[in-house]
Amino acid sequence: MSDENNIKIVILGGARCGKTSILSKYFKNKFNEVEESTINPSFYQITVNHNEKNYRLTFYDTYGYKIFDAINTIYYNNCNGALLVYDVNIFETFQEVKDWVNTLREVVDKDLPIVILGNLFDLSYKNILDKNAPEIDLYCSKEHCKHFYTSAKTGFNIDEACETLINSIFTKLSNTIHVNYGRRGKKLEISDQSNQIIGKDKKNNKDNEDKKNNKDNEDKKNNKDNEDKKDTKEKKERNIKKKLLKLDKLNQYYNF
Repeated sequence: MSDENNIKIVILGGARCGKTSILSKYFKNKFNEVEESTINPSFYQITVNHNEKNYRLTFYDTYGYKIFDAINTIYYNNCNGALLVYDVNIFETFQEVKDWVNTLREVVDKDLPIVILGNLFDLSYKNILDKNAPEIDLYCSKEHCKHFYTSAKTGFNIDEACETLINSIFTKLSNTIHVNYGRRGKKLEISDQSNQIIGKDKKNNKDNEDKKNNKDNEDKKNNKDNEDKKDTKEKKERNIKKKLLKLDKLNQYYNF
């Protein structure tokens, strides 16, 4: 498979935030309660059929500790998209995510598709979530990054987050209507400009139909009004004739 058909995706974030567990849950539907910190980065692959071409999507797991950031450069260099992970209970790990966003925007692509995952949601505390949510939502909106609360243990939002990133990557690469991909035999639907155009056409057709229906209704109303006017005129003419006939009979009677 040529390089142009290879899609590179990287998962980055602080240590012990669950990066490896997220990929394990997504690809193997497995969760290890005692997952160790990554010391030998691994990768997972899926094959996607896009526009009648096969693409190999490779997800690269990475080191979480900052001392390995220079090595992580190998993995995120020239990537097509990124999953950035933080621990929902440790707000400082979200700052690391912000640092990664800045790095990826500067080094890789200012429009790089990025999805941010607030992991360990199953262990979250409501007061912490409520406190940090406004700042996180504001930041993600500003940076045009999708954000999901996730749990690698329960699988909550794992599929949705990964598939949203795949969706964004293919939308950026080219406009398409759907992508079939191999993991678990699922089908990834992609909203694109084609769908937007189809939607506009449908709306225009509906508007035209509404206009036609309004015109038909108006014509019917006008026809009915004309018929009513005609009936009224004929009725008046009949009444006048009756009156004239009555007068004529009276004149004949008195002249007799």
